[in-house]
Order: sequence, then C-alpha cells, then structure tokens
Amino acid sequence: MAKVRRKVVKRGGRQAPPIRMIVLIVAGAVVVVGAILALAGVFKPKTVVAGDPQGLAMCGNIPCPSKGDPNAPVKMVDVSSFTCSHCRDYSLNAEPKIDEQYIKTGKVYYIAHPVGFDSQAQQVTAAALCAGDQAKFWEYGALLYQNQGQFDPTSLSLYAQQAGLDSQAFATCVNSGKHRGDATASTNAATDVGVNGTPSFFINGKLVVGALPFQCNPGTPECAQGDFQTKIEAALKGSQ
Repeated sequence: MAKVRRKVVKRGGRQAPPIRMIVLIVAGAVVVVGAILALAGVFKPKTVVAGDPQGLAMCGNIPCPSKGDPNAPVKMVDVSSFTCSHCRDYSLNAEPKIDEQYIKTGKVYYIAHPVGFDSQAQQVTAAALCAGDQAKFWEYGALLYQNQGQFDPTSLSLYAQQAGLDSQAFATCVNSGKHRGDATASTNAATDVGVNGTPSFFINGKLVVGALPFQCNPGTPECAQGDFQTKIEAALKGSQ
C-alpha cells in the first residue's frame, strides 16, 4: 500500500522579533512619551535655590512671594495656611520681629509658601496669590489673618480694597480661578516634603514645626521647642 505523504505547509511571515529588540522599542517609546509630556508641562522639575533643598520656592507655576535679600545667608520658608489659628498667632507675633531683626537687615531671605488643606483654605490661598500679582501679597495676607474666619467673597473683595489693590483686576483673577491650580500644587509640594501641619518652617533646609515664640527663656514651658531667634542665629553661624 502506497504511503500518503502529507504536505507540511509553512505559513509565510516574519519570525518573531527577538526579546532584546522588543525591549529597545518599548524603552524608546517611553523616552518619546516622556519628552512629549515634559514639553506639555506634565513633568516639571522643582526650582531649588540655595538654602531651600525642598524646592518650595515655587507655588505651582509661579514663584512664591518672598522678601529680603535673595543672597542672604539664611533662607527661611514659611509653610502656612490663612485658616490656621496658630499661623495667625505666628504672623501677628513672631514674624514682625523676624522681619525687623533679620529680613530687613539682610540676614534672612524669607519665602512664603501658602497652603490650603481644604477647599476654603485653597480658595483663600488663591486669592492671596492674586494679590501677589499686584505685589500686595503681604498686605493682603495681613488682612486675612487679622480677619480670620471672614472669608466670604464680599470680605475678600473688601480686603483687596483695603490693601490698595486694583479691585477689578483682583476680581477677574479670583473669579477666573487663575491661581486655584497653583494653590493646590503648592499644598501638594509641601506635603511631598513631609509637611503635615501648619505652621511649618524650613530654616536653611531644617524643618521647624509650630508657632514658636520669637524669643523665650530656656526651661520655661513656652520654650519647650526653642525659639526662632536661637534657630536663626544657629543657621547664621552654620553658614559662615
């Protein structure tokens, strides 16, 4: 009986590409996608200045409000919320003394990094950044602390007038939500470097938590965590 031979038909087509080639193709695609996203502004490197290793000199897409000499030996970053009562205490008590003794004398460069851990706080932070567009962040911020808790739209507009802002430009900024994204990004940046409460400060990169007194007597209850004067003086010595 004759044997029946079966034809083995080889299907045409290319052989499967080697694994190495697949890896190279995938890696190349990742690089291309990353470049596109970077150009689109999805990935943005932190802006780090000397004395600010945490990169908190930026509030979202804009520079955070600052005062003093950028070349001062001590950089102090203030992470605060306008709805925080302890931040209010610090702003009304210790900060003016730091301003007079260290900022105005060229020893401290001071960066405000406002945050908001809830929707109202972020709304107020955005309003303060709108005031910053007119170089009135500090004046407007002082009014927010002095009238803490009164953050309705009418009050926010009134503070703008009292701070000497262009009311129409301020209203346009606030109503358009121009800085809402910056307020959110500013908050996220702070939590990313370990801030979980306000006020918090970075003095030449070292974290200080709480509304410490400007000056206190060692051994007293209020001096349990030290004072700002001692910490700033230590930073000045360390910078020499």
